Amino acid sequence: IVKSKNTVVVVCHGFSDTKETLQYYYLPLAYQGYTILAYDARGIGESKKVGRRSQFLKRIDDYRKIIEWVKHHDQLKDKRVFSVGFSIGAITVLCGGFSNVYIEKIIAISSISNYKQNLPKYSPIVMLSYLLRGVKLFPNKEENEELSPYIVIEKFKRLLSEELWRDYSKRIFLIHARNDKIIKF
Repeated sequence: IVKSKNTVVVVCHGFSDTKETLQYYYLPLAYQGYTILAYDARGIGESKKVGRRSQFLKRIDDYRKIIEWVKHHDQLKDKRVFSVGFSIGAITVLCGGFSNVYIEKIIAISSISNYKQNLPKYSPIVMLSYLLRGVKLFPNKEENEELSPYIVIEKFKRLLSEELWRDYSKRIFLIHARNDKIIKF
C-alpha cells in the first residue's frame, strides 16, 4: 500500500497531446501516492466539443477554473496543489497559475517565454501545422501579454515586495532540453 502524499498534481498537456499520452509521466507519480488530475484541454480528446485546440487564452481560463474547482472539491480541497505543463500546457500553467498562491509548485516543461517572439522560431513544418489548425501566429499586443509567461510574471512581480517575489519564484521549476526540435532552447 502506498501512502498518500496529500498532494494533487494538475497535468496540462501540449498542443497535440491528450491526457492519455502523458500517462508515462503521471502514472509513476500516482504509484508514489500523488493524486493526479489530468484533463483534455478544449478541442482535444474528451473535450473536443468544448472549443478549438487553438484557443490558447481560453485554455488558460479553463485551467484557472479547474484550480478553483480543486480548491472547493470535498475530496481535494485540503490537499496541496502542484501543477505541471508541457509546451502549450507549460504556457497554461505559468500564465494561469503563477499568481495563484494556492498552487505550491509549478513545473513547466518546454515552455516558450514570449509567444510572439518565440513562435516564429519554430520549424516551418510546425508553423504550417499550427496555421492549418487555426493557431493565431501573430497575436495583438494584449493577447501576446496574456500568452507570454515572461510578461505575465514580470507584470505580477511589479506588484510584490522583494520577499514575496522570492516566495512566488521559488515555486517555479523550468525544464527544457537543448535537443528539443519544436521549441528551441
